[in-house]
Amino acid sequence: MSGESGAEALRGRPVVDHLYLLLRAVEMYGPAHPHPRQCAEAVAQAVAETGPPFSLQFLSGAAFLDRQLVPLDTEGFRRSRETGAALANLEAHEVSFLAIPDPDDLLPLGTALARGRAGPCDALVGLHVPAVEWREIPQASSGEEGEAVDPDVLVAVQYALALTEAEGLAADAGAPWSWAAGIAVVRRAERAAEVGAHVTSRVLETAPGPWGVARRAVVMAFHAELVLRSLGVGRSVRRAASHAALAVGLAGLGDREGRRVDEAALAALDRLVSAREASRGGVEPHRVRTCALVHALALPARGVRLAAADLVQLLYALACVRRPRRAPVTLALVELLGLADQAAGKGLASDWLAAFRATFGPLPAGTRVRLAEGVEGVVAGPGAGGDASRPQVLVNGRLLEPGASVSVLQGVGGPGAAP
Repeated sequence: MSGESGAEALRGRPVVDHLYLLLRAVEMYGPAHPHPRQCAEAVAQAVAETGPPFSLQFLSGAAFLDRQLVPLDTEGFRRSRETGAALANLEAHEVSFLAIPDPDDLLPLGTALARGRAGPCDALVGLHVPAVEWREIPQASSGEEGEAVDPDVLVAVQYALALTEAEGLAADAGAPWSWAAGIAVVRRAERAAEVGAHVTSRVLETAPGPWGVARRAVVMAFHAELVLRSLGVGRSVRRAASHAALAVGLAGLGDREGRRVDEAALAALDRLVSAREASRGGVEPHRVRTCALVHALALPARGVRLAAADLVQLLYALACVRRPRRAPVTLALVELLGLADQAAGKGLASDWLAAFRATFGPLPAGTRVRLAEGVEGVVAGPGAGGDASRPQVLVNGRLLEPGASVSVLQGVGGPGAAP
């Protein structure tokens, strides 16, 4: 998503929000009540401000404006998921606004959405709403896990949700740790990792927006999941490492540099153990594992060193140098790995560095490169020929297999859309 298209998608927020409020108002009061009429007027006003014609897609638990992800906060994502579930029950995934609708015409649509929220039905069959159309997207099915959507879109949704949760944790840095929000990020990392390391790496590296504290901590959590999954490590250890990476990252990463890892871990441990949320079933063992990992990072001389703690330390070191002091650009993952190679004799675990490189390859997806003919692109994944210097490259929306070795564009990683 480019900066311009991202700004366009931002305009879709009010429409997504007011569609949900219309649905709920009809559900609670019925279409004849004055409140649903007010909600329908708000939908029409939001459509006018967004500027029709445009289409909203509700897929994979998120909302898209003309196929661009609409950035939402946690409550906004919840509303978009519920609206999308109602549409899916009506066998629709896309709503198009061809012009500004009349509020009275929107009330039957709100009634249909309310019926869809209750369960599968045919409330949209035969319904005509002037200026509004809807359709089913082929191969999409109800339920976040079952939707056959573009892998990049699925990962982008999980990343956006995780970033929203992490930003909330970062904003409440003085409050006890929210284990619910932390485990939500961990589960997003798991869902993204199921798509694959190369797709996830590409989305993480090329997503728009600054590389602030929350983003770098989320990337740490996602990378912990990806590396441990590639090694076949069990889910309980993966979850603990991902959660520990998130907590340590949020506690220690500054805008341009971070605390020492032991200092960051001490701050994270204080916050983790101060939480008083009620335990739920299998959550308690997860807390013990996560706190043990963070404790191993904070006080390595007082206990047995846990192997996954070394991975978290490596991830923290990479995150600290991603945007070093006075650096005019954000370093790409391939450049960070090069710096880690140089620092391998200064405390970074070389075995974890090897596992990290094996997971993402010598040219990780998301690396910006120049082809022999001079055009620039973004690495999408390994090439079919197996030559590490000739990866698959995305150029102007087309996947290419370079005929010769590519060269890395130094110091151009970070925010920005793929060419």
